[in-house]
Amino acid sequence: MSPDVNPAANPAATPPADRPERWHRSEPGDLLSPHEDHAWQSFLEMQVRFWRKLAHLLQHETGLSEPEFAILSALARSPGGRLRPFELSGVTQFEKSRLHHQLTRMVGRGLITRERCPDAARAAMITLTDAGRDAILAALPRRAAHIREWLIEPLDAGRLAALTEASDAILEKLRVDETVGPDPVATTTAEADTGGCATDIDDTGGCATEPDACAADPGGCPAD
Repeated sequence: MSPDVNPAANPAATPPADRPERWHRSEPGDLLSPHEDHAWQSFLEMQVRFWRKLAHLLQHETGLSEPEFAILSALARSPGGRLRPFELSGVTQFEKSRLHHQLTRMVGRGLITRERCPDAARAAMITLTDAGRDAILAALPRRAAHIREWLIEPLDAGRLAALTEASDAILEKLRVDETVGPDPVATTTAEADTGGCATDIDDTGGCATEPDACAADPGGCPAD
């Protein structure tokens, strides 16, 4: 296993050469068993290799990056092909400054437009362009084919059902975990129901009207 594929390996069987005395002081229950470690290592490497493969195929065959694909997919599913920036942050999991620069690149490529929202002077509305719609409509069948080839086809019906069940069990635990803050996907859905325009990122590139967020993370507000 190459080092770049396994960045977060958990040493369950081989003690670190520079800290053997600390390793031997560990209680047996503190470390993963060989069976647990095998499950973790397989899961981790599968995830890294799977998404590396899908990202490479997507870029090679469609010219889209993963963030571009996620944003265009969300816009294509939305009424009128329009969403507020904070809704897209739930799709990409990007913090504000990174999302701002990602959207700026996509505007430059002609995939989206960023316009002032008519209901709020400092808010922005992101809209899918004809070029963006053409790009995502061409990419969606390719992504479906890649998922079938690299996720569905290697598994028989029983293993696919087991994968789905295991994924659902882990997701259920993660979704109720509040230690990392609210679920961004759930938050996006709830906020979208309130209507109106977002005021979290304006189309001038500056900090918008979320003073608490900007105060908590001054470096997160775009400076351009």
